[in-house]
Amino acid sequence: MAKSIAIIDFDCFRLDVEATDEKKFEKLVDEVHDALTKVGFMYLVNHGIPLDKIRDTFAASKKFFEQSEDTKMNYIGQSDDKFSIHGFEETEKEQCCPERERDLKQCFNYTVKAATDDVCATPYMWPDKTIPEFRQSMEELYRWCTKLNHKILDVIGHGLKLPDPHYFKNLHKGLGTKENCTILRSLYYPPPVFEKVKDNQIRCGEHTDYGGITLLFQDKQGGLEVQDVEGDWIQAKPVEDAVIVNLGDLMQMWTADQLIASVHRVVMPKTSEPRQSIVFFGHPDDDEVIECVDGSNKYPPINSLEYLEKRLYDTY
Repeated sequence: MAKSIAIIDFDCFRLDVEATDEKKFEKLVDEVHDALTKVGFMYLVNHGIPLDKIRDTFAASKKFFEQSEDTKMNYIGQSDDKFSIHGFEETEKEQCCPERERDLKQCFNYTVKAATDDVCATPYMWPDKTIPEFRQSMEELYRWCTKLNHKILDVIGHGLKLPDPHYFKNLHKGLGTKENCTILRSLYYPPPVFEKVKDNQIRCGEHTDYGGITLLFQDKQGGLEVQDVEGDWIQAKPVEDAVIVNLGDLMQMWTADQLIASVHRVVMPKTSEPRQSIVFFGHPDDDEVIECVDGSNKYPPINSLEYLEKRLYDTY
């Protein structure tokens, strides 16, 4: 039997729902818990993020990435370090898998922190004169993703039967402020020129995400593959109007391996088609110390921001 990623209906707890049916909510909790303990990925439908906000962000991102390389380099993230948490990144900037060549992708990172914290050493640059809708759509989608992030964290807390099911959400209260480095990333995979693709090079090498939970919106091109707990690769084919949810390493450590952060990758297409995706990398507040929620101390306590910075340095 072919393996697949669960498609879960979030309707009973969607963003515009104030009260929810208890039995439906219990079913949702069980389905989410099952998906995040067996595959580590799931599709959510009826999540409540307005579909026009997602489509607007894809459209504005497309305009940005279709500009000339020289123009896009005007918005490159400026930093004295190896990485920046706001701005454009050119092709082959990242190397998600150290055993592979650098990734064949470009991206634009947005984080609220860059607008308010001089420590980031990053100018708050947007192509406002040429594509004003790019900034607006990214900022709006960030706010919607923050709301969904919090709701999913509550569902996870219920699934783990925590004494306070809002525990995870409470450690993400700084989302949208300078106290949190959560990133919304618009990704563009240029049309591959196959004769220039290096041996062992793909669009995004095998890796796990870093933080709490990830929200992923993808176009119709496909290419994302997920490795399950048995080591088999599953195609994460696009599902219309769904958001893919997966976990980062910090959440796996936080839950003492009760939930899993799965390895995933984006493989090369068979045709010369570009690909787009938009990813919200939810992260706990910068000053939080992450400890195993079951009290096992299976992993030593670690500061949220320090862990993120370490992983970013490794990637670049």
